[in-house]
Amino acid sequence: MIVSKTVGQRRKALSKLLPMQRGDFEGIYEAMHGLPVTIRYLDPPLHEFLPTSSYDIAQLAKDMNDLTQMTFGFSRDDAGGFLNDYYEKKIFEQDPFARVDQKGVGKLIEMAVAGGRKTRPEIKLGICGEHGGDPSSIDFCHRMGLSYVSCSPFRVPIARLAAAQAAINHKKG
Repeated sequence: MIVSKTVGQRRKALSKLLPMQRGDFEGIYEAMHGLPVTIRYLDPPLHEFLPTSSYDIAQLAKDMNDLTQMTFGFSRDDAGGFLNDYYEKKIFEQDPFARVDQKGVGKLIEMAVAGGRKTRPEIKLGICGEHGGDPSSIDFCHRMGLSYVSCSPFRVPIARLAAAQAAINHKKG
């Protein structure tokens, strides 16, 4: 968002950003060597402000941290104070904000994917966040038919390897 007092100021600021943005896109396309690319805009969590619809369900499947928080009823920030107790008592085996809980959150993802695909078979669905760099979460997403995972740059090599392994391990046909 460009905050400015006039349209002219806004256009001037945007004209400075455009060459950098074009350079970023060119770099992305070169790095992907002809593979498909999904560009996600910087978007606010619209599902917090809009009424529920198939679109909102698809958004929930994409934003794993929000979905995890809503499923378990605690925030990532608050969880640090008690997750170790949960691990010791075998309530959780691992950090639910880093690895998809396939029985709880995963069931919601499965329902969201089925509902989204029923409405729009060609819909591109994916996840973002730490889950996008976790091999078991990537394998789960592949089995659910998600189109992509998004993760922080340092997790990309692991994510690419995990995605390739999932594709090989669950080859159709």
